[in-house]
Amino acid sequence: MLFAIYARPDGAYVLVPDHVPPSVDAQNGTGPLTFCETINVNDHPHPAVWERVNAEIDRHSFAVLQATVAERFLSPHCGEARARA
Repeated sequence: MLFAIYARPDGAYVLVPDHVPPSVDAQNGTGPLTFCETINVNDHPHPAVWERVNAEIDRHSFAVLQATVAERFLSPHCGEARARA
């Protein structure tokens, strides 16, 4: 499965299924999201992370990962987006 990763201004990351724009709810209270990259779950074999992400997406259509978790397990490449956050 492919997920798009977005950086939030507060330092967390939002994951949504690829080709699905983040919902308004995903941005509420945090400000605009900045696209980082698309990742393939198969390239990041961390079942516990994906169980949590999939459960949140089932409930809310998006998942939020705090920076420490996302950076440890996914190493998102956000370039300037992270430098500004």
